[in-house]
Amino acid sequence: MKLRKMEVVIDQDALVVDIDKIICNLDNVLKEYAYILHDKDIARPHYHIYLNFYPNFVTTESIANLFQLKDMQSFTNNDQDLEQYIYKVNVSSQDMLLFYLRCGQYRLEEITTNIALSFIAKSKMYRK
Repeated sequence: MKLRKMEVVIDQDALVVDIDKIICNLDNVLKEYAYILHDKDIARPHYHIYLNFYPNFVTTESIANLFQLKDMQSFTNNDQDLEQYIYKVNVSSQDMLLFYLRCGQYRLEEITTNIALSFIAKSKMYRK
């Protein structure tokens, strides 16, 4: 499947590659990225990795190969029983960051991103 915006979700213990190295290797086609270790409210810690390639399209298969996802499945929404998957993102990069900061569980410092964060202070959805 070819997508412009996607999110990779992978269990922490299943991640066998360096996220920063992958992002660096995608520098010529990657417009925006953000990732966070989601480890504060569920039993299995996992990463959320948002990738925005606009205006380009990238195949989910190529991203799965970069992240060395085995038995990767693509979905249009979350399925928490899977340890790794890629799905299409239909919201803005700002909305993705707010999702990562939801409920005040995570601080801005816990997100690695190249997205400008100035909008966060104005958002009613995020409170420190």
